[in-house]
Amino acid sequence: MKKMLKFTLLIMLPLLTLSCSDDDDNLSDELIYYDLMISNDTENDIIIYLNATSDTRGFVNNGNIAAGENLLVTDLEADVLYEIRAVNAGGELEDFFIEMQFENDNEEQQSISIEN
Repeated sequence: MKKMLKFTLLIMLPLLTLSCSDDDDNLSDELIYYDLMISNDTENDIIIYLNATSDTRGFVNNGNIAAGENLLVTDLEADVLYEIRAVNAGGELEDFFIEMQFENDNEEQQSISIEN
């Protein structure tokens, strides 16, 4: 009987280790992304620059927004601090008139309004 019990345990041991899945371990590592709607509530066309503080590239040009229009920036990573700079069209990055930081911790769209 003892031999049968040992034999059963020896067969079950590999099955137990193989049945454990590491899929559950990756749930906390799954990245969350969200979109940012930027509204230009100024009377001038502007250029939007974004900088992810966790990125070494620095500020990246995300496009122009005409006066009174909107720009949708997609796939921003949640739980990452970003900086936004607004520059009048034709100006340089260093000539910004607004600089602010923002962060989002979920996948819901966030909105920012640029005003003078």
